[in-house]
Amino acid sequence: MSENFNIYNSLRIKILIVLVTILLIVLMFPKGESIESETTIGSIWIQDDLIASTTFPILKNTEVYENEMQQAANAVIPIFYLDDSVSVQVKDSLIEYSQKLKNFIYDDVEVRTQRHSQKTFLSQSAYLTFLNLAKEENSLALETDKSLADVFRVANTIVDSIYNKGMLNLTKSEIEKDSIALRTGKYERLIPKSNFFDINSVSKFLDNYLSRRFSSSFNLNSAVAEFIFHFVEPNYIFNKNVTEEAKNIAMDKVSPNIGIVNENERIVGKHDRITPEIKLKIDSYRIAKAEETGFWGIFSQNLGKFLHVIIIFSLISIYIYLFRQGIFRDNLKILLIAIIILFISFLTFLVFQINVQAPVEFLILVPVASMLLTIIFDSRIGFYGTITVALIAGGLRGNDYVFTVMHIIAGAFAAYTVRDIKNRSQIFRSFLFILLAYIVSIMLTVIILSL
Repeated sequence: MSENFNIYNSLRIKILIVLVTILLIVLMFPKGESIESETTIGSIWIQDDLIASTTFPILKNTEVYENEMQQAANAVIPIFYLDDSVSVQVKDSLIEYSQKLKNFIYDDVEVRTQRHSQKTFLSQSAYLTFLNLAKEENSLALETDKSLADVFRVANTIVDSIYNKGMLNLTKSEIEKDSIALRTGKYERLIPKSNFFDINSVSKFLDNYLSRRFSSSFNLNSAVAEFIFHFVEPNYIFNKNVTEEAKNIAMDKVSPNIGIVNENERIVGKHDRITPEIKLKIDSYRIAKAEETGFWGIFSQNLGKFLHVIIIFSLISIYIYLFRQGIFRDNLKILLIAIIILFISFLTFLVFQINVQAPVEFLILVPVASMLLTIIFDSRIGFYGTITVALIAGGLRGNDYVFTVMHIIAGAFAAYTVRDIKNRSQIFRSFLFILLAYIVSIMLTVIILSL
């Protein structure tokens, strides 16, 4: 870096600050064709009749469109498919393991050991319940209604009952709809979810069935339930990917349009009040014009915005360069002015996104910038800064220069009333002058528009 380079007064830094500020402001400008007037709902269209130069669709309000798409997605019934192999595998495994477990338990009885073998999946209490049942069979030397063979037959019957009805791999509380869509190939059937088991209803079914079958043996009921739960698996499987795809298809079917405006049709007439419907037409027209504009059209629009902001900035820039060399040489002061301008510009951009039937333009605090610049520097910088900020804010609001004039008047009053501030009471007095300026400017605007 050159020894003569000083970040605090470098010309390159000055140019960089100004260019970055201008570029950021250009990015905040409305996209597409500039509509030459205020387009807030409830306001009056003060320009000539706006005639469509091309046919375009009337786009729905973004929030409304998103809500409709969400409703369409929520209306999709969760899609399941039946896995027939599950019931076959479970039943085969149950029969095969029942025989192995009987042989293992009877062998345990014969050698008179109390082995809870780690070769089985059963808990110790369940294993001992089956073992004691086998001992009772041997001691009675006959098969009772609670023999191991009978217990395993009951288990098979229960499993058959579960799969005859079907078991969902989601709990019914997880399924928001009353029905599921069972997909088979390209076809779907809507079936009430109450027709199926889930993990919770299977548990209740087991408790009720076993309590009726083995009413006096709580340990046996628990052991059989544990045995069955080891094998039972859901055979109706929720297909998340297919369901999401169905939701996307349903959302794609929601039309983003509520109508169409034909070429040469009037969008809004002079002195018409901006209704929500007219606001949608104007916004849709702006988007349509932007979409039909080619690369060079977009380039020329952005170039025009860039030159527009440069011209506005030249007002305060020339004044500082010619008459305020102390500020011009100090890059920190230039940066501070740029930050204040950017802050009000960004606030204007945010307020411009609000679509309500209220005078939201008064949330744009141009007089605050006037007061800050006057307090930090002086009333002349405050006045030039007011003009700059008000012109930029008007441009950001679609070249609404009625808005610009109103804020220049209010900002000028703000700068004038705090130029020699000495105590807090003067700030409150300044607020009163700003309010008076707004009232006067609004009354003048109403009188002019009524002529």
